[in-house]
Parts: sequence; C-alpha cells; structure tokens
Amino acid sequence: MKSQQEPHLSIIDKGIAWLRLRPALLREIVYFLLPQRSVLASAGTTFVLGHAEALAVLERDGDFQLSEPVRARFPTGNFILTMEDSEQYRDERRQLCHAFFGENDFSAELTQYVQKRCDEILRGVEPAHGLLDVVGEFAEPVAAESVCRFIIGPAETGTQPVPAWFIPVVRQLSTLVITQQSVDEALLRSCADARKQLCEWIETRVATLGAGTDLQGRDVVSNLVRLGMPKEAIVRSIAGMVIAGIGNIAAGVGKAVDELLLRPPILRQAQQVLSDPRVKDATRLDLALRYAFEALRFNPVFPVLTRHCVRQTSITTRTGENVRVAAGDSVIVAVLAAMQDSAAFPDPRRFLIDRPLEKYLHFGSGLHKCFGEQIARQQIALLMRALLSQPGLARSTHSGHSDDLEYEGPYLRHLWVETR
Repeated sequence: MKSQQEPHLSIIDKGIAWLRLRPALLREIVYFLLPQRSVLASAGTTFVLGHAEALAVLERDGDFQLSEPVRARFPTGNFILTMEDSEQYRDERRQLCHAFFGENDFSAELTQYVQKRCDEILRGVEPAHGLLDVVGEFAEPVAAESVCRFIIGPAETGTQPVPAWFIPVVRQLSTLVITQQSVDEALLRSCADARKQLCEWIETRVATLGAGTDLQGRDVVSNLVRLGMPKEAIVRSIAGMVIAGIGNIAAGVGKAVDELLLRPPILRQAQQVLSDPRVKDATRLDLALRYAFEALRFNPVFPVLTRHCVRQTSITTRTGENVRVAAGDSVIVAVLAAMQDSAAFPDPRRFLIDRPLEKYLHFGSGLHKCFGEQIARQQIALLMRALLSQPGLARSTHSGHSDDLEYEGPYLRHLWVETR
C-alpha cells in the first residue's frame, strides 16, 4: 500500500500509520495477544483489545472523553461528534436529529440519486480497458455530490452541486483531522484558507435561506434554518460532518473492495448474488452492506479510536481483572482487534456475512458514535451494490496504475480496478 507520509506526526501516529498499511500483520498480532490479554497497560497508555472492553470504554463518556488536542484538530470548531454531554450538546443533537430524520426526510431521493450517479459513472468507464478508480472517480465524488445536494444544498440557484474547489478542500481538512495526534499550529494555519472557503460557502447558503428564499428545500441546512438553529451552530455542525464524512465513506468503499479482491471466491459469490435480477432490491442492498461490513472488519477505516481518561478509574476485563487507568492517561481502543475477538465474532479469520450488524464497530459507539451512520450505511450499500454487480471486477493490470490502495498521508486516494 503506497503512502506519502506527512510531516508533523507524533510517535503514536507514526506507529498507527505504519500498522494501518499492514492490516494482515496487525491481525496476526491481535490473534496472538487476545487469548492472553484483552487490555494492556503501559506507561500512561492503555490499549483495549477485547470487544466487550472496547464497548465499555466507548460508552463510559463520564470517564473516557476526547482530549482537547483531538478536539482542536477539527478546524471548523466543536460539533456533535466532538462535544461531551451538556445542555448545548443535547439541544443541538435534538435539532440535528429532526433536520436529518424528521418529517422532511430525503432518504428516498438520496437513494435514487446515488443509484443514478453510480449507473452514470459505471456506464462512462472507458470500454477499451474498463479502468476505474473506486475511490477518486466513484465513491468520493458520489459522496461529495450527495453532501452538497442533500445536506448543504445549492448556494446559488443553477450552480453545479459540487464546486471545483470542494473536494480538494475537504481532502485537506480531513487529512488534518485524521493525521494529527496533537495540534500543530503551523499545519492549522496552512489549512486556514480551506477552512474559510468551506465555512463561507455554508454561510452563504444559510444567509440565502435566512433572506426567505428557497424555504421548501429538502436538505439539512434548510431544515436547520426552519428550526431556528443559529447560523454559527449550523456552520460548524455541517462543516464538521462534511470533513468527517466524505473521505470516510470513500475509504470504506475502497477498503471493502480491496479486501474482497483479496478473496476471489467471496468476491465471485458477492458478484453472483448482487447481479441476480431475481433477488429483491432490498435484499441485495442488505447483502451489499453485509459484504462491506465484514470486509471492513479485516481492515477498518479507523483501526483505532483514542480517548482521554478524565478521572482515575479501571477497566474490567473478561477474566474479571480490574486494570487501573489513571487520570490523564491515554486510552487506545483497538477497533480492528475488537472486531477480531472470537467472543463477539466466532471464527474471526473466516469471512462470514451473517454476523449481527450491531456487533461491528465501524461507526464507533456511545456518545461519539458517528451521527451520520444511517446516511453513510445507505451510501456504502448503494455504492457497493453497484460495483459488485460488475461481473468483470478485478484489480488493475495497467502499467502506471497501482493495483493496491494508495494513500496521501492518512487519506485514501486511489484504488484502481477493471470493470470489464
């Protein structure tokens, strides 16, 4: 897996980056460690490997919270995924839930739009060689278009749904969020223009709606304006979700397809059932999501999640041991390890699509569980169904195009496949 490493990385980030590029090696380490220890403590850092123990940490938001350096990595300010429990958090969450999932629901339109765009992109693949970048030409642009159309809404009537600057700006800000273990002021300053461009675009949309036009729009920002959420709260909430969402949906599709390509019999099985017109549409969507979730169990978008212990406490392991965690310690929740735990995923080396979907930790758990999970699941299922319906899907054999996942720093940029 190719990666151009960024400067300004902490030792922990460097270790995580190195292991992220070697998921098979990381899994073998986990298979060795888990039967012996589900929680490891060393010099101010606690590593949580077991599934039950990971859930316990992620759901104990009174003890384990996001650190201030982690929160500061979001250049557009605190939003629903970076806040701790408070009156403000509960109020904004209530409004966002209503805006995303209330009576002005746009899920049916989103499904139709994503299906249409998938079909258009796949039909437009050059027939001579069938070459397609699953990430940069397929999942990423469709996710970006969906955000601009159904979450932000058009800034001006008649404009294209995705301005030319939008995806590069989101990539830059997303890389900042993914990369940094601690705040680097120089890097934050380098992203100032990108932050300003994204926030001003959302502000323009809010101002247009505030002037009383387009109040019937079926998008999240329109809904929030109707609900009376302050402009500042709308901007930081929507900008934060944009930064956290688009690249992760694209990475989820890219990594899932990569893991399926590593397992030709499973890939052929998926292609057969997902291209069968006799299988009901809803069933095919459910199966597409199951193939994606199980594939990502072997190489998650986020192999680890970090927390900060705010008061002295302990983590109880499956054997009844209480592992002490001091106030101020770092806690590394190894999501990849937790999803290889045989207590939650029996026979973890096998690829099985009938595992309970609620066991997966792709969207985290607890207070900081991904707010956009429902929309992300919908898009991933649709994107995967469209791709896996291509009977000739295979790794690229073209010179000049890697047949592996390609990264820019921590951001997944390319996975080239053939669709003939």
